[in-house]
Amino acid sequence: MENYTDMENGDVDIVEQVVKILLDCEVNGVNGGSKTCIFKVPSVLRAISPDSYNPRVVSIGPLHREAENVQAMEARKATYRRCLLNHLNLPLEQTLRTCVKKITASIDQIKESYFEMNTYTNVELAQMMVMDGFFILEFLRSHEESGGDHVLLSTDIVYDLLLLENQIPFFVLQDLFDSTILIHKPDASLKNLILHVLRHIRLFVETLREVNDLRETKPDHILGLMHKCYQPAETSNPPLKGKQIHSACELDRAYVKFMPNQDPSWAMEIKFEQSRLRCFSWSCGNTLRMPVIQIYDFTESLLRNLIVYEQSAKVVPLYITSYTVFIDTLVDTKEDIVMLMDAGVIINNLAGSTEELANIFNNINKQIDVAYFFYNKEWAKIDEYYNGWWTRNVAWLRRRYFSNPWSSIAFIVGTILFTLAFVQTIYTVKGVKS
Repeated sequence: MENYTDMENGDVDIVEQVVKILLDCEVNGVNGGSKTCIFKVPSVLRAISPDSYNPRVVSIGPLHREAENVQAMEARKATYRRCLLNHLNLPLEQTLRTCVKKITASIDQIKESYFEMNTYTNVELAQMMVMDGFFILEFLRSHEESGGDHVLLSTDIVYDLLLLENQIPFFVLQDLFDSTILIHKPDASLKNLILHVLRHIRLFVETLREVNDLRETKPDHILGLMHKCYQPAETSNPPLKGKQIHSACELDRAYVKFMPNQDPSWAMEIKFEQSRLRCFSWSCGNTLRMPVIQIYDFTESLLRNLIVYEQSAKVVPLYITSYTVFIDTLVDTKEDIVMLMDAGVIINNLAGSTEELANIFNNINKQIDVAYFFYNKEWAKIDEYYNGWWTRNVAWLRRRYFSNPWSSIAFIVGTILFTLAFVQTIYTVKGVKS
């Protein structure tokens, strides 16, 4: 029988080994240190929409390097590198040597940027970073010079560059940019080059933040730069509060109009404007102003990748998550989607039905932790207005008696018959008295 004291104290060697492993994890960021910015999508989220996270034509970085569908583009990356250096008229060997030195010097930082990846030697990883970085720079450069005319292939590439698992650290791209394009064009800006592409596929109609506004920001990667474009100048972290759900149709019955933003302070601003005539606030002048979102084939994937980025990088504010929660709250059925489309706050370019679009918004936040909700203030105003006595009862009447033409006709006819019967009763009583 084992000695109880020995069991309680444990084997000293085992204890020391486990403590050392745990300390190494803490120091090296094995379980996601502060320098980690490129994460693998959790399996529970990938299971909901597998195609939203996988590259279509090109692999960037180590996480999808072996996928069969990206091998054709792997073979073309050398062509992109050659085109970039030839266009810039830079000496091949000298430029490559400078770039490889920079990447090799930061190889440990590169490894720390990935939450998890297959084992690659330093040589393989450095080669990968240089090749992928050159590919991105040449794609961005040629896209800017052509005005985005090579649309068929470029659309897939742009969206592949915005997948969370398909990133290289921004500092890698910056080092390569400084050693190539910046030498050829001293006034060039990497952020400006990227934003030129992002403006072609922006989620919202509102203009992206200008490069000057982003000058001091240090994005994690290209997807992180896009996320920063939708952040307000001043940030806060309001905690999530319990809220009653009001669909778009319910708010419409309560005389709330939906309208696109006008000169918003930031691209994703949502604002509830209530009538100044408080005594008639339930019947006129109540407007919910929202950003105009454009729905394309890849919009769901882009939203999902931004959401997972927010969920994984704990220091990133949950702006996209908050917006999708807000839309999910408004959208219950396809009728809600139709109402928001008619109001011009959703532009649907999908070939599918409005019911499919409603399902996208209803499912996009499944398995997502919403710790903060950045529209708490505006939603509280909506909730207070909706729960007012007049508003609540008028909404009930409209839902009960005016939800369709037949019920409206029946209500009107019933009201007329009741009025006639009431008048007839009065005259009958007067006749009896006289």
